[in-house]
Amino acid sequence: MTDRIPKPWGHEQILVSNGKFVVKHLYLKRGQRLSVQYHRVKHESMQMVSGDGILCLMQRDLRLQKRIVMKPGEWIDIPPGQVHQLEAGEQDLLVLEVSTPELEDVVRLKDDYGRV
Repeated sequence: MTDRIPKPWGHEQILVSNGKFVVKHLYLKRGQRLSVQYHRVKHESMQMVSGDGILCLMQRDLRLQKRIVMKPGEWIDIPPGQVHQLEAGEQDLLVLEVSTPELEDVVRLKDDYGRV
């Protein structure tokens, strides 16, 4: 297991990275959210482990397609090109993410932390 990688919304921890796939934990502090983003190549799936969270799926112009209230144990698949944003609710959020290995493949469209 690697060290914690600090992020403005919490931190992530890579559990497995073998060149074929990556497994990591995302820890979002309550009320924090990831960038509105998509991936050109990276395919990811997320499972909420604990806490409460909302995943918004959007179009490229940021129009909302679907708002998903995620419950612990639920999986969501996010194919390349799908604009999305994950947000923690009133509790800290722990998410298990399994993805293809392209960790740098992040296109940010909107960000609370000035990273666009």
